[in-house]
Amino acid sequence: MASRPELVHMCKELEIDSKDMLIEEMDKAIRKKIDELYNKKTILIGNAGKSDTLLRFMSEEYDYICKNKEDQIVDYKGELK
Repeated sequence: MASRPELVHMCKELEIDSKDMLIEEMDKAIRKKIDELYNKKTILIGNAGKSDTLLRFMSEEYDYICKNKEDQIVDYKGELK
């Protein structure tokens, strides 16, 4: 699970008001926002404009898959797994 500072950072990045939220509430709100924004969509990691923290959360904790242009699975940094 992501730490509280990481969750707060992701909330700010996703424009979620995390004031007075518990860790579990932030986690749930982030997952909901990620689904709204990226469900069934393709984003280019290099041009995503998203932090490594958010991309790591999406790929390691929330089971989103990152692929490169050659359709190979990569980690949140763009390196082959």
